[in-house]
Amino acid sequence: MKKINSLAGGYSKSIPNIRSKKEFKLSQPKQANVEEIYNKIKMLHADGNLNTSDINIIITELKKIV
Repeated sequence: MKKINSLAGGYSKSIPNIRSKKEFKLSQPKQANVEEIYNKIKMLHADGNLNTSDINIIITELKKIV
């Protein structure tokens, strides 16, 4: 019968892999391009993917930020 390696029995062949710690790097947020956002909303509305109430919700949420 084969011997089972366990934590209590130790490791006879090799040590387990130890994962290195990844450092978190802070990066500056990108500046939003307002023209792109505006054009995207216009396109979504023209294609029928956004209706007037959806746009009003967007406006309301933006007013909460400011």
